[in-house]
Amino acid sequence: MHIKLQRVDVRQPEEFGNAFSVIANERPDALTVMADRFILTHRAQIIAFGTKSRLPGMFPYWEFVEEGGLMAYGPSYADMFRRSATYVDKILKGVKPADLPVEQPTSSS
Repeated sequence: MHIKLQRVDVRQPEEFGNAFSVIANERPDALTVMADRFILTHRAQIIAFGTKSRLPGMFPYWEFVEEGGLMAYGPSYADMFRRSATYVDKILKGVKPADLPVEQPTSSS
């Protein structure tokens, strides 16, 4: 498929400017963002950069799409939190946690 991945790390908010410059200089065909709460917090900056740079983006959280990102793919965190309430209820009623089945997310963003 001849896909080349370019990793650009951002650990502090002030690093976004440099990261965006690195990405722009590479002239990629698309932008993908990994799941991270820090990145989620700064989604407006990322979406603005992608829009300005005319980069289609794939994002890990639905909130990116709600704010103008192209698409998101990942589990529905709201659904996972709702399902966890079922587990808490069972544990509080005496079921041993080790006896509960492990579940995979069943719906996605």
